[in-house]
Amino acid sequence: MKRLALIAALLIGSAISAHADTDIWTNVLKQKRGDDALNTDSSFCDAQLGAPQNGTPTSAPYKRCMRAPRGRYG
Repeated sequence: MKRLALIAALLIGSAISAHADTDIWTNVLKQKRGDDALNTDSSFCDAQLGAPQNGTPTSAPYKRCMRAPRGRYG
């Protein structure tokens, strides 16, 4: 019985801490832009500010960079 309780506690503990850190960018321009434009814009912002790290919130400067006139992702 102790073994079952231990296994259950470990599963619950690992499930609570596991989560995905995904940024979803939406084009807010009226013109069509593909994934290649998004990759170009994110590469530019990565070079300027550094790529967002997994497990940390995306910084406000990075979000402002992605909303810049060349891309307008928000």
